[in-house]
Amino acid sequence: MRTLPACHTTTSECIVIETPDLEQFCNKHRLPNSFPAYAKQWFDPVVAEIAAYQKASGPACIGVSGCQGSGKSTFADYCALVLEQQFNLNCAVLSLDDLYLTKAQRAQLGADVHPLFATRGVPGTHDTELGKALIHTLKQGSSAVELPIFDKLSDDRSAQTTSCHPAVDIVLFEGWCLGATAQAEDALRSPCNSLESSQDPEGIWRAYANEQLRQEYDSLFSAVDYWIMLKAPSFEQVFKWRLEQEQKLVAAQHAAGNTQVTGMLEDEVRFFIAHYQRITEHLLKTLPGKVNYLLELDESRQIYQASRPVPVELDN
Repeated sequence: MRTLPACHTTTSECIVIETPDLEQFCNKHRLPNSFPAYAKQWFDPVVAEIAAYQKASGPACIGVSGCQGSGKSTFADYCALVLEQQFNLNCAVLSLDDLYLTKAQRAQLGADVHPLFATRGVPGTHDTELGKALIHTLKQGSSAVELPIFDKLSDDRSAQTTSCHPAVDIVLFEGWCLGATAQAEDALRSPCNSLESSQDPEGIWRAYANEQLRQEYDSLFSAVDYWIMLKAPSFEQVFKWRLEQEQKLVAAQHAAGNTQVTGMLEDEVRFFIAHYQRITEHLLKTLPGKVNYLLELDESRQIYQASRPVPVELDN
């Protein structure tokens, strides 16, 4: 067995990655001109380690955990681009967001369990069985898999899908609560914000979400072979980042000619992210020490430190 060395300026074998032409990528993600140099410094070492891991283990699922607005989707897309262009590895990017239950399904869950489940977000509002089936099928080498797409503007599952052809070598699975574990019952008793105190005073919503983490999400997350976390400095930063994310989404729609799209207003974003507060704060406390690669963000969403809390051992 060998442990991958701590090398943050080159690949895990200290081989320099050739930076691809990122002009189109930066335009798509509305990134600044400084992004290529930033990605080379912070992202390329992770990409190289993923490639080394896949080479040793075969088809792998890479989990990317990060709160709303942390940049996990951009990170996952960048990893896929470099892995495909520089390492000749076929990749599929699967977002936990794309596994949300349909609007009708969440409305039914809201009627059956608690009204707050009509709002997408917390554990219980995803199709975990679909997620497990997709990851299993992808890792088994199927040459034709259709990944779901969730349309956040309509708040519903899209009729369109993303086709994966041919068979993939790496599944990049990203999501805001990836790696979250259930809290102790004592931790659920006191509301963590005004949303819980006013709309879930008896704790039914948070208890059900917590039980879903224990029963359903644990088995979904166990499909992940290698863990990466983009760690926010605190939950207080999430509102600002999520608001920027919403504005970016609307701007992209306007650029595509959909000028009638407005998205969520500031107060609506603040209410929306309150649904995520409990689990986000729990993740920030419990997940960093368990991941294979930890990227820590400052308040301006820039990485300032990288580490390997759980080193990866590979067969020689």
